[in-house]
Amino acid sequence: MAGPRREINVDGLAPPPGHSAHAVAAGDFCFLASSGPYDGKGNLVGKGDMAAQARQTCENIKTALAANDMAFGDIIDFKVSLLDCNDRPAINPMRQEFFGEPRSASTLVGVQALPHPGARLEVDAFAYKPASGGPPREEIVPPGFATPLSHYTHIVKCGDYAWLAAVSNDKDWNIIGGDDIAEQARATLTNMKNKLNAIDMDFEDISSVIVYLTNVDDRQKVNAVREEFFGEHRPASTLFEVKLAVPNMNVEIEAACYKPSGGAPKRKEIRLPHLNEPISHYTDAVQAGDFLHLAGAGPWTGDLELVGGDDIVAQCDKTLSNLGGILKAANMDFGDIVKANFYLLDINDQEKIDPVRQKYFGHARPASHVLGIPKFALPGMRIEIDAIAYKPGSGG
Repeated sequence: MAGPRREINVDGLAPPPGHSAHAVAAGDFCFLASSGPYDGKGNLVGKGDMAAQARQTCENIKTALAANDMAFGDIIDFKVSLLDCNDRPAINPMRQEFFGEPRSASTLVGVQALPHPGARLEVDAFAYKPASGGPPREEIVPPGFATPLSHYTHIVKCGDYAWLAAVSNDKDWNIIGGDDIAEQARATLTNMKNKLNAIDMDFEDISSVIVYLTNVDDRQKVNAVREEFFGEHRPASTLFEVKLAVPNMNVEIEAACYKPSGGAPKRKEIRLPHLNEPISHYTDAVQAGDFLHLAGAGPWTGDLELVGGDDIVAQCDKTLSNLGGILKAANMDFGDIVKANFYLLDINDQEKIDPVRQKYFGHARPASHVLGIPKFALPGMRIEIDAIAYKPGSGG
């Protein structure tokens, strides 16, 4: 599992947008850059035809996986971003066709904008294929849980690591709490606890979460509930506003977990005192074995003063500078990042920030994902970045 970080660029695929590789292998894991409906020259396939766009996207994922001797059955997590959640029915037949019997963890959300004009979806995925003697990939449906609405499973476990699909409200997909966001969050986290129990884990084993809200102004109400469930333990975290696929559902939460066995390094929370105090119940980063999960960072000073005003380049520079400090605290640098996610208030800013990305990453290229977000947790933000880094032997 502790093989080297290795960038993968794939013949036959269009160059990934921005300072990115098509994929980055991290030992037995492989992180893919987001995939969309484009041919090998970067031309849109299936304009106005969601089924055709979904098929081309899956073909591109298949090609990227094959470059690392992997297939759809090795995928751990499959995140679908749609411009219109009503397009969801067109996605599932393609998932069934390309996955076959295997199922991954999954999240599906509606976003404000995607990187390429005309595209109606993007898919962010990563996979796991154990080397000789490595722990197997396991799909887990906890007892009493309903079959997922689409072609995915509740949990995928790979040895000490586990990924939980975006957690809805109750086991049978019923909305609990009506319009009360705190009660929805409480039901969601209760459901997550039941899933964790099924794999002998608890909230203290969660490395990172992504919290999806239909109204980011509900953050503080949700945070109080997070404190109730996580207690003294804090994961890395990203939170932003999206559209959710199920009517009247106002919160979904996905999680990555780590519980060491056999003398593996313990989970470790990292908090830098010179950075701004986290605005919710999370920490700056969590070390999970050889992986480092970095929380969503923004352009803030330690006193939570915005840097850069409306200047996206200055905001991006400060955000990456903050991430650099966290990496340094974990004895890592930008060359160790395997996946970087960029969330933008204006998707048209992606070209403006690329020189800043090159400045910090240098010759290293992570797999990356870019989404347009309608609103961030704090006013004035135009960008947020989270990441996963990998360095063999770094956890212990």
